[in-house]
Amino acid sequence: MLADSYDVILIGESLPGLVATALLARKGHRVLVIDPADPSGPQAPVFKSNGFIFPKGPLLFLGLQREGLYEKVFTELGLSLSLLKKEGAVFARPVPPFQLLLPTHRLNFSSKWEEFLEELRREFPQEHQPAREFSKAIQETGRILDLFHHLPFPQWRPSIKDRSHQFMDLVRYWLILRKLKSISARDYIRSYGLSLEFQKLMELVGLFFYRQPLSGLSALDLASLLNLIHQEVVEVREGRPNLVKIFVSRLKEHRGEVLRGAHLTGILEERGEVRGIKLEGDRVIKGRVVLTSLAVTAPQGLKQEKNFQSSRMRSYTMFFEIDEEVIPCAMMDHLLFTYDLGQSLEVDNFLYLFLTPREEASSPGPDKPERPKGKRGLRVTCLVPFDRPMLPADREALRIKIQQHLIWLMPFSDGRIGYLGDFFEDPETNKKPDGFLNPSYKLKEVLRYGTKYYTSSLRNLFLLPEDSQSLAATQEGIKSGWDLAQHLTRWLAAELRR
Repeated sequence: MLADSYDVILIGESLPGLVATALLARKGHRVLVIDPADPSGPQAPVFKSNGFIFPKGPLLFLGLQREGLYEKVFTELGLSLSLLKKEGAVFARPVPPFQLLLPTHRLNFSSKWEEFLEELRREFPQEHQPAREFSKAIQETGRILDLFHHLPFPQWRPSIKDRSHQFMDLVRYWLILRKLKSISARDYIRSYGLSLEFQKLMELVGLFFYRQPLSGLSALDLASLLNLIHQEVVEVREGRPNLVKIFVSRLKEHRGEVLRGAHLTGILEERGEVRGIKLEGDRVIKGRVVLTSLAVTAPQGLKQEKNFQSSRMRSYTMFFEIDEEVIPCAMMDHLLFTYDLGQSLEVDNFLYLFLTPREEASSPGPDKPERPKGKRGLRVTCLVPFDRPMLPADREALRIKIQQHLIWLMPFSDGRIGYLGDFFEDPETNKKPDGFLNPSYKLKEVLRYGTKYYTSSLRNLFLLPEDSQSLAATQEGIKSGWDLAQHLTRWLAAELRR
């Protein structure tokens, strides 16, 4: 039975929002999560067809290494990350985590620098020395960034001597940030004399994790990403929905509540503050704080201090079934592919392929129907600029071209690939939880130590970056959820004293 008021109301089951609310619930705050999405609609977390279940969104995650951010969050929530990895029911460590494929080169991307450099030496012997110098500089940068950038800001140490060392580390951190933010990722790679092929390898990785080409990334973005990747890449079985289940279960254990399928009609606003939310049937639920996720495309007309679209792209994903015997034995389950080095890495020239596991994790059931024998599911994603229209004819032409690329990758697959359907990340048809936002609200981006979230002109409305359509997940969203939870803990305490 829902109450009439809560301390915190979260709209939409985004991972950053669930992290924030689960941490707040554990601290004793009354929390309500409302998920207005239709579980069978375009925002459904999985795609089902012909006995196959394809998770949407990311499958590979960063930050799950030992003493990483996820471990700190899980420990705070009373969970053991090492135990979850050991059992293998949720987390697995693919080795290699993914494969990079250029027209004439195939490399296994290893989480260990030396192993990846050995792969480069094998495929690009002329690149070995400059690549080693590049990796050395990235690792040195990572040692400075890791002290503050990827984890919650550390507590100041008790002794004056230790504090002085920590202060000097912080000065070095800010100097590195200032320097690398002013250099583009492409210029940074070129400064080491690395070739176009090496640039394309890094651009594949940047598109995979950030959905941006090198032209949209700074040297700081690239250095941060490469250091995270070379710590550990973890596969989450069944993808993002499995992580959602974990955080929702912890939230409920701490007396948080979840309402799914609710029809949200708006928010209750008074004197520049959110007083609550409105549900269908004139039901009002009051809340001290309202959180929601901000889609990459903000509502039309919304006042913004920055352009949220920038150079980001949206994804177009196709689902296939394929005869297992035509899949090359050298092909990994996660593969990043570029077809033409002379073209920009977008649309059909950048493909992310994911092959579903060979065997079902459990026996068939209502949610896991039996798959055709000898078949595997193949999920293929390309990236489309936000301003590019995608009419049905465009999607059909793109699908045919991508199938031709698949036949080039798997020469014996012609006629043995069955198209199952597609999913296009379209902001016009895929309604986001932020649809209730008034165009007059002004958003302000909060950026510090790797954290990003948004405040609004409403005093107690906070927005977290949307994460559901990422191809692979960095830990930025989780860190933002952690940081916002700490901020709201102090904020709510101050409100109670008023």
